[in-house]
Amino acid sequence: MAKLRSISAIAGPSIGVFLLATLSTLFIIRVVSDLGADAVAAVTAGQRVLFLFFAVLMGVSAGATALVSRAWGAGDLLLAGCFARISLLMSLVSVATVATIVIAIAPSVAEFFQLQGAAREQAIVYIRWVSVFAITQSVVIVLGTVLRAVGDAMTPLYIGLLANVGSVLAAWVLTKGFWGIPGQGVSGAAIGWGSAYLLCALLYLGQWRRGKLRLPWTTAVPITLPRLQLFARIAWPAVTEQLVMQFAMLGFAWFVGFHGKHAFAAYGIGLALLSVAAVIALGFSIAASAIVGQSIGEGHQDRARAAAWTALKAGLALMSTVAVILLLAAEPVAALMVTDPPVMELTVQFVRVLAFLLPLLTVDLILAGAMRGAGDTRFPMLIGIGAAVFVRLPLATVIIIQEMAVVWLFGILLVDQAVKTSVLCWRFRSNRWLRRLPVGAADGN
Repeated sequence: MAKLRSISAIAGPSIGVFLLATLSTLFIIRVVSDLGADAVAAVTAGQRVLFLFFAVLMGVSAGATALVSRAWGAGDLLLAGCFARISLLMSLVSVATVATIVIAIAPSVAEFFQLQGAAREQAIVYIRWVSVFAITQSVVIVLGTVLRAVGDAMTPLYIGLLANVGSVLAAWVLTKGFWGIPGQGVSGAAIGWGSAYLLCALLYLGQWRRGKLRLPWTTAVPITLPRLQLFARIAWPAVTEQLVMQFAMLGFAWFVGFHGKHAFAAYGIGLALLSVAAVIALGFSIAASAIVGQSIGEGHQDRARAAAWTALKAGLALMSTVAVILLLAAEPVAALMVTDPPVMELTVQFVRVLAFLLPLLTVDLILAGAMRGAGDTRFPMLIGIGAAVFVRLPLATVIIIQEMAVVWLFGILLVDQAVKTSVLCWRFRSNRWLRRLPVGAADGN
């Protein structure tokens, strides 16, 4: 029961903030949907690009959680603060580098999604704006991650509430124009979203420097080369995995694009709905990662494994319930998101596939999260890349060549996820993940 309370204390607020983030994405899509299918397709493309930045941050967050939680569990608060600073530094450098590249090649990215005419032009604008503001979003995400790693999930929830509610309101005003502010269309949606995250990033940094956060700001423990190398060793497999997975999703979106803009828009809406449902599993994954890292820092590997099992059982029970609801209410859910009949019909098909996908995804996210908390980031990387390269994309190629309906493309996600989940279960039961990063390695010396 104590383990469940500890996990719930992190998972509950984490689910809340992730749900806010995904709902804000849905609301922004809904705001621009009144502008037509071209605008929805443009924002869908921009959101897929934004996931590239999120992939980098997820990788950095894996290193942050593993090392900050372990140092915290060992009682070394100053070292935990040092790894938090390293996490922030690495995230800013990485995201700024990717943003510079994406801004330069935005037209090519829009063409990659098979967008033409107005949809292409709007996508270029949206992609460039979200790339600029991805840098400030990285501050919010990484500092939220390190706070959850030390057991504080409420502060990220409060700031996440401000960021996401603010982003929707600002996007609504700047997209359509109110109170004397002229409507900016798709670009207004991106600027409104990003402005809210900029303000929250400044708030986070100010609170940290003034000592208002649970994790102390200090330079007493310096950033050294061995500590940077240790962080990179833990983070790079997770960054690589997430980037390859996102490129695989981009490639998958390219295949969907062959079926036209209606299918592409439905795919974007379906992914947004998947993000809403998956926040439950993601919250338990974050909790498992933090508790596992803290337990190993305290020298209790048996407690780490028990915490992972507890998170898995609780998360799977909740996500299975969501899956049943989604399956039974596929048509009403789709109708909430879009009014265009062809897009709604395809969205219903995708939602039904997602209902079967959710339990498998839950096992994947929670077990992989526990492994990353123990420092085992390489194995989830290998299985994630393997499933994407050798299962998802080859099957998608066959379906396009055979000119099969787009619903068969959606179904490939089930096959891909079943392969990943099966191998991760085998790895978890072997207990090899618990010995990935020896106790005491977190000092980087």
